[in-house]
Amino acid sequence: MKSYSKTYSYLCSDDPFVEEGPEYFLDLYRNELKYGKMISSATLYFKQKYPEEYREAGIK
Repeated sequence: MKSYSKTYSYLCSDDPFVEEGPEYFLDLYRNELKYGKMISSATLYFKQKYPEEYREAGIK
């Protein structure tokens, strides 16, 4: 069975709220390949720069 990235699977879903541009999804995909998570660079920056606030926000 062929496995797809989480980013690709999300894009192919029937979620009507996919309103982000292609740059955002490319960013997610690259980070997924690098870190194994579908996470934006902005979220990674926030997580590294402000770890306590990140935990308090409950972002996963």
